[in-house]
Amino acid sequence: MMKSIGAIAVSLLVALSSQAAVVITVETTDLTKKKAPTEIGRISIDGKKMAMRGKDAEEVPQMIFRGDRSVLYAINPKAKEYLEVDKAMLDQMGGEMDEVMKKMEQRLADMPPQQRAMVERMMRKQMPDANKAANPMSKPVVKRTEQQKEIAGYPCRLYEIHVDDQRIREIWVTPWSNIDQGREAFGIFAELESFFEGLMDAMKNSPFAGAMENPFDQVSKIDGFPVLTREFKDGSATRESLFKSVQTLELPPAAFEPPAGYAKRDLAKEMKKHQPR
Repeated sequence: MMKSIGAIAVSLLVALSSQAAVVITVETTDLTKKKAPTEIGRISIDGKKMAMRGKDAEEVPQMIFRGDRSVLYAINPKAKEYLEVDKAMLDQMGGEMDEVMKKMEQRLADMPPQQRAMVERMMRKQMPDANKAANPMSKPVVKRTEQQKEIAGYPCRLYEIHVDDQRIREIWVTPWSNIDQGREAFGIFAELESFFEGLMDAMKNSPFAGAMENPFDQVSKIDGFPVLTREFKDGSATRESLFKSVQTLELPPAAFEPPAGYAKRDLAKEMKKHQPR
């Protein structure tokens, strides 16, 4: 009898500590490979909390965003470690990057012209993306088209994303009303858009600033739920993600926290190791 009461108590405790989350399942395919396996991912959203993980809701997430804390966790399951990025970290990174670039520019200015040219060539080889800083990526332009068709049972309209008149992405969108809790769930992506704008602003003086793109900056410009998204490079589709389902699941609070036992990396310390002396 006591054992049964104990089991019931544990079950009630688990139920009370769990929370209902909207879980969106997406299939992603690498179109550059023949017979490429389809990857199944899940996006769990509970108000201002979001976690991205594999097909199993119990798997370790690759990314967690806590809009209620304005913090993002990038998780490395193989190394069992995670990186925490928040506003304080962004401000610190921005200040340190400014200092690094000032020191680098001063060192280059003090070098003889021939030595300076040699160092600059070495930097271009070691950091090819840094070359884009002088010619930063243009702002993506969202184009709403008149093309419509049914995808996965949903009536969709095509939106195209262009950079310098080149199509880099297409998104087939269905009205919010066709997806249960779709608009409510996707509200967090507007916060992600703002968060990544802060990240890009903090890194604006980085050698890689020109190559950076806010992956969520088109969310607020598209009216509807994305059913099919295709990425393009040089005119050819390279990757596509297809919406499969949405459901409500009970998830424990730990589903939106870095896994227990994982080590926290200190990005600020790692950056300092590579600063010019």
